[in-house]
Parts: sequence; C-alpha cells; structure tokens
Amino acid sequence: MVELQHYQATSMEEIVALWRSLNKQIASVLSHIPTEKHMYQFELKDGKFVSLQWLTKDYIAHLKHHIKQIDAQLPLGGKEDEKRT
Repeated sequence: MVELQHYQATSMEEIVALWRSLNKQIASVLSHIPTEKHMYQFELKDGKFVSLQWLTKDYIAHLKHHIKQIDAQLPLGGKEDEKRT
C-alpha cells in the first residue's frame, strides 16, 4: 500500500504535514465521541473483540512509535525542552 502512494518520492516535510493534518482530524473526531460509546465493541480479523477505548489507546501508542521515527529523521533542533505542536 505504501509503495502505491509513492511516499518514497515525497519529501519528509510533506509527509509529516499530511500525517499531522490527518491525525488532528482523527483527534477531533475522537474527542467528540460521547463517553457512553467508549465501550462499543469491534471485532478484529482474528475474532477478538476490543472496545473503542482500547482501539483509541492502541492508536495513540502506534502514533508515539511513529513520532519517534519522525524525530529520528527530522530533528527539531533548538532547545531540548522544545516540543512539536
């Protein structure tokens, strides 16, 4: 799938901008889900059922993994306590 999107021929800055924009939208959608829906169950391909809350936490953990990869490729520079927004 990644090969079809030609990310290899796209600058890291463009990829990060797209990724950031998409994840801001996902965060907005997730923040508007009513609390009573957090335990809604989804069936995974392996037959396991997980809650929307679990999927959200798993996605955030996956994002953190990719942020580390991005930081290794595109360091911020500047002060150590400087953070991405």
